[in-house]
Amino acid sequence: MTGQAELRLGPVGVVAGGVPCEGTCGGLRPAGSKACPACGYEPRKSLAGQPYPGKDVSRYRWAFDQEFRPGDDAKVTALTAKAVLLCLVHHDLPDGIFPSQARIAAMTGAGERTVRRALEWLESAGWIVRERRTDRKGHRTSDVFTIRQALPATVAGSLPATVAGEERDS
Repeated sequence: MTGQAELRLGPVGVVAGGVPCEGTCGGLRPAGSKACPACGYEPRKSLAGQPYPGKDVSRYRWAFDQEFRPGDDAKVTALTAKAVLLCLVHHDLPDGIFPSQARIAAMTGAGERTVRRALEWLESAGWIVRERRTDRKGHRTSDVFTIRQALPATVAGSLPATVAGEERDS
């Protein structure tokens, strides 16, 4: 093998020379290190201080089952809306949902402007609620998102404001 490191399996999840990086680089980060030196990815911790591997799979299933119909006038596709919603579900941790638009763009392969349009559409259609955040100096930082999971799987974004008895923001 020329130019590539040989990977030897070790304990579960550990490869000789490092741990597979879950960030954008897809390489190896040194075992025991907090962040990947290549892409800066740092695994999130649960409130108990353990890596947060267990997600509620029903949230992912719910997101996959949604039907999006942005309409001809929307500048977002159903695929992009679903991909962005899945990223928000992926970032749903006990301390909140607040991935940056750059992070969502990296995860979906879409541009940041496309992500912004998808977030705007998801918010206007009532799928998510977004709250602006600022740092201590008053500078804008990533938004906090809330996913409105109570909507039925067949609801389309272009339906009337009241769906199945639930008020939707328009």
